[in-house]
Amino acid sequence: MRWLGLVTARGGSKGFPGKNLSRLAGRPLVAWALQAINGIPAGDDEIIPFLSTDDPTIAAAWPEPHRPARLRPAHLASDTASSLDVVLHELSAMAAEGRPCAGVLLVQPTSPLVTAADLTALLAAGRSGSAILVAPSPHPPQWALTCDNAGILHELTPGAQTMRRQDLPAAVLPVGVYACTAEFLHQHRAFTVPGRTRGIVIPAERSVDIDRRSDLAVAATLLAETNRPQPFQLGDRLVGAGRCLVIAEAGVNHNGRLDLALELIDAAAAAGADVVKFQTFSADALVTADARKAAYQIANTGDVGNQHAMLKALELTAEQFAACKRRCAERGVVFLSSPFDPVSAQVLADLGVAGFKLGSGELTNWPLVHQVAGYGKPVILSSGMADLSEAEAGVSWVRATGNHQVAILHCVSTYPAPAEACNLRAMDSLAAATGAVVGWSDHTLGEAISLAAVARGAAIIEKHLTIDRRLPGPDHAASLEPEEFARLVVNIRAVEAAVGDGVKIPAACEADTAAVARKSIVAVSDLPAGKVLTAHDLAVKRPGDGLPPRLLPSLLGRKLQKAVRADERLGKGDVA
Repeated sequence: MRWLGLVTARGGSKGFPGKNLSRLAGRPLVAWALQAINGIPAGDDEIIPFLSTDDPTIAAAWPEPHRPARLRPAHLASDTASSLDVVLHELSAMAAEGRPCAGVLLVQPTSPLVTAADLTALLAAGRSGSAILVAPSPHPPQWALTCDNAGILHELTPGAQTMRRQDLPAAVLPVGVYACTAEFLHQHRAFTVPGRTRGIVIPAERSVDIDRRSDLAVAATLLAETNRPQPFQLGDRLVGAGRCLVIAEAGVNHNGRLDLALELIDAAAAAGADVVKFQTFSADALVTADARKAAYQIANTGDVGNQHAMLKALELTAEQFAACKRRCAERGVVFLSSPFDPVSAQVLADLGVAGFKLGSGELTNWPLVHQVAGYGKPVILSSGMADLSEAEAGVSWVRATGNHQVAILHCVSTYPAPAEACNLRAMDSLAAATGAVVGWSDHTLGEAISLAAVARGAAIIEKHLTIDRRLPGPDHAASLEPEEFARLVVNIRAVEAAVGDGVKIPAACEADTAAVARKSIVAVSDLPAGKVLTAHDLAVKRPGDGLPPRLLPSLLGRKLQKAVRADERLGKGDVA
């Protein structure tokens, strides 16, 4: 059966202008709808996603190849146009284009938390004619009241106010996502018919409807709760549980020499890194014989030779990586390496690595992602050059193998990366959309951006390490030297300690300062007992162990119970 996966999004929302382009976790609402439709598992049905809009800006928010080639007619984009008219028009247009659809799956952009699993169940129910997603009503509708012009309340359902929730029939509310056959729509001129339409119940937290700006905040909170990342063990390090995992990216900064690779491990361990990561590849399997160098590689290694020749000189053997793994164990750090081809991935698996790290270029490489995830070890993905959908896909490929030990690193794949390109807020979008542990793979110069990432919640920091930036090679220039890396680790630990829990209370270490710096109410001059206090009689001075200044207005016009001396701090029992 062919379905039209229809998303309706006109541009003229008056209550919430620009609503359909509002971003949730970095993605426009219209794109959330497409994401859910595209996530429906392939089966016997064919689903044609289509965005019905009158607004070219909204149309442009849909990624290729689904971007609509035509816009909705103006008369179907007015405040008075019905959703049914729009749906029937789009079914007719699809038929005229030679793609007739037997049914329509109508998905609203304003229901962004609806999942592909919800839509799959809805389609199965909609085959019989009509189905709609519904969610449990938060309160029995029988409890509703009416309020007359005099402000007097009346029961909408007589007697219901005295009835318990459990004694009333369970009620559901429509979510506004439908699956109907074309035959049903033409016959009944409606999406639902009582007694005929089936309801697919989804949890209330997935039924949020975006009608106001405040609804976006609610949806973001629900999304974050639903996609709360699960910590995982990487060797003897727990990742995603509060302490930032620091990866020293040795990469190819060993220049193809085992002695330099071992020196990098020693330097990383001395600097306080948790992980030392290399790159495992066969130049023959990774690039073609005539592949050109990237611009940054030319800048750092010169224009002589091609990428294949450069990488060939940077290979290490399986035996050399085994030696690196042994040195890591001796120095108390975790050994990792990024494989770039299937054979290299198997080499690392045979070495018994604690996990796998895939570089940004491999994020969209399904065969390699699937292979390393299948080993059942933690997988850390970098997401340079990727959009949110590609990052989500990479994470989902790992989980599809049954492996839920996954992290995704935000990254900017240029060397060095300029600060203005870093967009650290994208980590929030990655966390909300994927539910994976999130971190930052830093290609900027210096340490500032890594520290900012930790302050924003990065659970992993990856930073290049070199013994000497003057060494020849493609990555040395954008790397930290050992002393700099040690300072980075110290500052990361300071930043993560400083972030705290967000509860605004005085710190224990402030108690002594508070006693000295805060003030109390004192007498300006000697005052006799029975004196009626005026503003001229009182002042505010340090220290803060008497009545606090906030009580001063309440003392005016009251009598002293006893005589007080000038500069004496007033106490609770001094005033009647």
